[in-house]
Amino acid sequence: MKNEKNELIENFIKKFKEKKEYPDEIRDILLLSHIKKFKKEQFVYQEDQLVEYFYIIIEGKIEISKYTTKYLKRIIGIIKDGDVFGFPELYGGSHVVNTFCLEDSIIACVTKEDYFKKVCNINSIINYFNKIMASLIAAFEIDIIVDNGEQRILAYLKWLKLNYGLKKNGVISIPKNQTHEKIGFMLSLTRETVTRILKNLKDKQLIDFDNHYYYIKEETKFDKLTDSTSLILGFYGSEN
Repeated sequence: MKNEKNELIENFIKKFKEKKEYPDEIRDILLLSHIKKFKKEQFVYQEDQLVEYFYIIIEGKIEISKYTTKYLKRIIGIIKDGDVFGFPELYGGSHVVNTFCLEDSIIACVTKEDYFKKVCNINSIINYFNKIMASLIAAFEIDIIVDNGEQRILAYLKWLKLNYGLKKNGVISIPKNQTHEKIGFMLSLTRETVTRILKNLKDKQLIDFDNHYYYIKEETKFDKLTDSTSLILGFYGSEN
C-alpha cells in the first residue's frame, strides 16, 4: 500500500511539476496525507459535516455545490486532477458546500491537525493556497450576483418540463398556470424580475411563450443549460 501511495505521489508530482503549478514542498504535504479512493456518485463530504481534512485531487473530477435555498442546488464549480478543495473550511467548524464525485476519484486527504501543526509552517504552500482561496471567493461573489434569478427561473421551468411538459413534433408545450406574481412569490423574486428574465430567455431563443403555454423548441439546448441547475422535485407543489 505504501509503494502504491508513493507511486501515485511521484506520478502526480511529475505531471504537475511540468506546469509549475505547485511549490516544491507539495511532496511533503502529500506524504502527510491519507490517499482515499472514492466511487463515482459518492460524496467526499456534505454541508454541515465536521471539517476533518483538506483535499488534493490526484485523479478524478469533483462537483462543488451548495443549496442556496432549502430546495435549489447551485453548482459552484467542477474541479479535477491537481485541484485543491476544503482549504478555506479548515478555519471553520463544519463544511458549507457539498463535494460529489462525478467519476471514480483518488484524493489525498490531509488532516486538519497536520495542516495547523505542519503545513502552516511552509510559506510557499500557504501562499499558493491563499491564491486558490482568493480566486474561489472572487468566482463565488460573481456567481452570487450574476444570473441568480435566471437560475431560479430555469429551475422552475425545468421542473415544469419534467412534470407537465408534452412533446409534439419536437416541441415541448408547458401550460402556464401561474402568474408572474405567483412565480415571483415562490422564487423570492419580484414580478418585474420574473417578466424580465422570461423575456431574456425568449430573446436568447431558449424558450418561447404565449398567453397559455411555454414552448421549448430546442430541448437539447435547454437541457444542456439546465444540467447545472438542480432542484428537489415537489418544491413548487401543484400547478393546478
